Amino acid sequence: MAKVLDAQVKSPQETSSDELKKYDLIGFGAGIDSDKHYGELLDFADALPQVTDKKAFIFSTSGVTGEKKLAKDHLALREKLQSKGYLIVDEFQ
Repeated sequence: MAKVLDAQVKSPQETSSDELKKYDLIGFGAGIDSDKHYGELLDFADALPQVTDKKAFIFSTSGVTGEKKLAKDHLALREKLQSKGYLIVDEFQ
């Protein structure tokens, strides 16, 4: 994915909210644990500052896939990002 987008891949520990200001599109994703993204990513999303219509996409990896599963698995992260002002342009697994 990073190669196709010519993008950097970083973990939450490797980046800061200030660094994210530089990008036009940000992907947020991780594996799924108990029907939601890993806690480390959810904690990172909680700590993000407010933005105005910053574009983002959400992705995940999971042993089980499907539209309903995606919607359920991404719910917590989607709500956190939207509450911070992120515009979710797409989601995939």
